[in-house]
Amino acid sequence: MRRRRRRASAPAPLGLDRERQALEIHDNLVQGLTAIHWALEAGAYEQAREATKATLAQAQAMIGDLIGEHPGGDTFAPGALRRDLASG
Repeated sequence: MRRRRRRASAPAPLGLDRERQALEIHDNLVQGLTAIHWALEAGAYEQAREATKATLAQAQAMIGDLIGEHPGGDTFAPGALRRDLASG
């Protein structure tokens, strides 16, 4: 699994930025979830655990990139990300 780095350039138009984000989600999260699924199907539980850890770390990094780092330095400390309303 690979993670694309942001380029230091002018912001992309909204449509291109959304497309880039969609591709990043696919490249990192969907492929990671697929690897986890197939590892579980094959009974490769250690491989599934490692893929889960890697995919979770990628998801956290992507969310951190989107919302910016928490002023305290740890974006994902307990209680750092809270919804105003419960998800529906």
